[in-house]
Amino acid sequence: MHEHELTLVIAGDVEGESTIDALFEVGCDDATFGTIDGVGYGEFIRTASTFLDAVNSATRQIESVAGLKVARVEPSLVES
Repeated sequence: MHEHELTLVIAGDVEGESTIDALFEVGCDDATFGTIDGVGYGEFIRTASTFLDAVNSATRQIESVAGLKVARVEPSLVES
C-alpha cells in the first residue's frame, strides 16, 4: 500500500457541519474539505494499492453522502 495525494472537485455543499460529519463517518477522515471561489473540494492523502484505487474509494465515499457528486480529479487546488 502507498499514500496517494489527490484533490477531488465536488459538486454540492461541502461546508455544512452535518455534511462534514457525514463525510468523516463514511471514511473520509484522511481528507480536508473546503471551497475556493465557490468550488467544493476534498484534499486527500489516501492509502491504497494504486492511485486509481485511491480515487475510486474516495469517490464512492463522497458520493454516498446525499447531495454530493465528484465532478473531477485535479492535480492540486490548494497550494502548500
